[in-house]
Amino acid sequence: EAPRTTLEGGMPDWELRGFVERLHRKHCPRIIELLERWRGEWMDGDDEDTAPGAARPGGKVARRVNRRLRGTGVFVYAAHPSQDDEADGEYEYAGPRWYVTCSEAAMRHYEGTGVAPPPPTHLQEILWPRPEDRVRPWLTEIGWTLVPESSPPQVMHADICSSGEKDARTPGQGRYHHFAWKVAPEECCTTNVVPGGFSEGCATWDDYDKWTKVRANAIIFDSEMLHRGGETKAGSGWTTTLTLQVCSGAGWVALNDRVSENLMWYTQPLGWEVGVAVDAFVKGGWHPATVASREESGLYRVVLDGDDTCFGNLRDTALRYRAAFGGALSSGFRIGDRIEAAFGGSWYPAKVARANADGTYRVRWKSERTFTDGVATDAIRATAPCSSCSSDTRTVSSLSPSPSPASSRKRRCVGSDWPCADCEVVENGKRLRHACDTAATPAAGTAGAEAAGASAPARAELVRQGFLELPGGLPDHWRWEVFDFVEQCFDRFNDLVVKELESLRAFWKPCENSSQRHGAFAAAKASDRLKDFGVAVYSPGDSQEQQPPFRSTGPR
Repeated sequence: EAPRTTLEGGMPDWELRGFVERLHRKHCPRIIELLERWRGEWMDGDDEDTAPGAARPGGKVARRVNRRLRGTGVFVYAAHPSQDDEADGEYEYAGPRWYVTCSEAAMRHYEGTGVAPPPPTHLQEILWPRPEDRVRPWLTEIGWTLVPESSPPQVMHADICSSGEKDARTPGQGRYHHFAWKVAPEECCTTNVVPGGFSEGCATWDDYDKWTKVRANAIIFDSEMLHRGGETKAGSGWTTTLTLQVCSGAGWVALNDRVSENLMWYTQPLGWEVGVAVDAFVKGGWHPATVASREESGLYRVVLDGDDTCFGNLRDTALRYRAAFGGALSSGFRIGDRIEAAFGGSWYPAKVARANADGTYRVRWKSERTFTDGVATDAIRATAPCSSCSSDTRTVSSLSPSPSPASSRKRRCVGSDWPCADCEVVENGKRLRHACDTAATPAAGTAGAEAAGASAPARAELVRQGFLELPGGLPDHWRWEVFDFVEQCFDRFNDLVVKELESLRAFWKPCENSSQRHGAFAAAKASDRLKDFGVAVYSPGDSQEQQPPFRSTGPR
């Protein structure tokens, strides 16, 4: 029944934490700049908008900012405003506060998996002590607050409340929880909370005499408890607190009666994606396993490590993040490190995506944009320059990371300055980009003649035949921001485009006597869905038979 808990050591490591912190770094400075631009209209509400908080101070400016953020999945709305404790009237406000929600961006990011990653095991034990609370929990909000300097405290409120008595909160059983934390470890949250203030959001003047101020880098508090953001001092500049809200499985039904249908659309389930390494409770104990499937009902099927035994119909309570064991060793790899990982007897370029507590790793394969979890430390090595690739005689036939979704491959060494025909990675006959192609840029003073000499054969080939093959893919020393941009767009939108085109498969063939290309109608519909993102789809020339009469066979 404690209204809040401080988290020693700050906000724990959780993939969702990293997700919102990245968006905060990317968008927060620009949003503050836009809010400052329209400071003269801060106290204006927006009677024309139906967005959350539109009528509050800051609502009109929020709408202007959102126009500039269109397509990012990030949305600004006016939160409960600041109010001086000595204010005479209930609606006598001192200034605006804003909340930046990234819920839509999170939905896009995890659309392919169908679930967002659940909290770390020790957090689940704090939040959800009952088994029914851990079954099919939900992410209900993710983002950060924005408060100008010299702001009095916020109006007292509860994040989730109801005007009726249906599905009232049971004492001692929290169902909606709010994480708040500061990015800088030396900063502290100063939220004001009312211990035991579970009044369905109804605050009286007496509640303003009962509040206490928390002071910690990261806190958890019950979303049904009365609270308010603390004051900000003159000269402190803008203050921001990152937040994340979750709903227990048992609280989901009641949440639907407390939150509008529009806002419920932005919630998403927390769970285990296919391919993730977990511990599964089967055969009377916890065993390392990999998630093989997740049904719409929330039940899982896993495959045990080692013997490939399959177990199905498992609930969330039967799965947990990999736990440490006595023999777990750290090889010193950090998240984000570029490495090589073994698969099928060969080494392939990858990046460390997660370090599991049992000493294994999740790696993301560079050529496929897929991942393999539970990779043992002896199946990972630091990326080496190409000159040393062929000299490594270490056998990998006995190493056993979980299989990648890709089919069997082979790999040969790649040349340095210029990829040659003997240097490639082959998958089903397709040449892939090679991570070890890491030739250094020529030092200052030598770039002229040496770089020109290295490029001459490629230039001659391009001029002579009009095209140039790169057997090893795009070399790493050709780093160009535009290449990265295209790959980021591919990661973000390709699955969505394919899904949209598949849903219109019945319309791929043009109508009889039509001059349209195959797929033109489907492309136009997909483009309409994606127009806010700056992405468009069009159909080039059709696929066609290679023999007379060269009939069109389908779209591209």
